[in-house]
Amino acid sequence: MTKIKIDKEGWTGIAFVNTENSVATVTMIAYDDNGSEIATETISIAAHEKVSSQAASLFTDDISDATYIVFSANKNIVGFQLNGSTDNMLLDGLPGMP
Repeated sequence: MTKIKIDKEGWTGIAFVNTENSVATVTMIAYDDNGSEIATETISIAAHEKVSSQAASLFTDDISDATYIVFSANKNIVGFQLNGSTDNMLLDGLPGMP
């Protein structure tokens, strides 16, 4: 499992890319500061497809109290994280996570 920290002072975007020739299933679990599970979401990503969105939009349930998200997949995927400030003065990212 790979961990993504949610930016509380701005926004967090996540992108997943399926590098395989078949459908991949990605499971994401959002946790709060105490390590308690807030929400779980599973998405299917078609072969060679990209899914990208702000973190909260990837979940059906409200994750506004979440501090971090962990994800795992049943195929080879690459995950990217971008964080931005609400004043549009800061944009940073983390390296791709295979």
